[in-house]
Amino acid sequence: MTDAVEMLADRIDTLESELRDLRDERAIRELLALYGYLADSKEIEKWLDLWTDDGVMDLSMGHSALEAEAFEHPQRWEGKDALRDFINDPTAYKKPGFYGRVMHLQGNNVQVRIDGDEAEVTAYSVVLHSAEGGPTTVLGAGSNRWTFRREQGHWRISSRIRRPNGDPEFGATLRVSP
Repeated sequence: MTDAVEMLADRIDTLESELRDLRDERAIRELLALYGYLADSKEIEKWLDLWTDDGVMDLSMGHSALEAEAFEHPQRWEGKDALRDFINDPTAYKKPGFYGRVMHLQGNNVQVRIDGDEAEVTAYSVVLHSAEGGPTTVLGAGSNRWTFRREQGHWRISSRIRRPNGDPEFGATLRVSP
């Protein structure tokens, strides 16, 4: 094989690898968008399908416009049954005045690190709330560390850790492994 052919083969390999990474990153960003869209549109089973079977959500919300007190300690849900309980909780997400009046904005200031079939993402999130007859307000804003795993050719959320602005762990969720 000539040097020119070897150089071309190397360049093609590099371009294919870069294209694969770009496709993976795009799929992960789309998954982040779907996370909010599906929760807000009450498509709970489709929202659950975004997660791995062993998915973990670890949230600390801080003070919210709907609650007098903050979640001072993170709350954690592990596995799809627990995630289903979270999304169907009548005292939280499905609380009167909450569902149908919130907009989850995921994936602001996104950093994506992909390593084979695993990915780690840091991003901000904002939740907006519209009270009946009132203005839209920021319900919460925070930092997130997401992990994703490719299963059967599709990216799924394997974990989400969220900490609100002002939380001592806020900055730690933004540190991504090199």
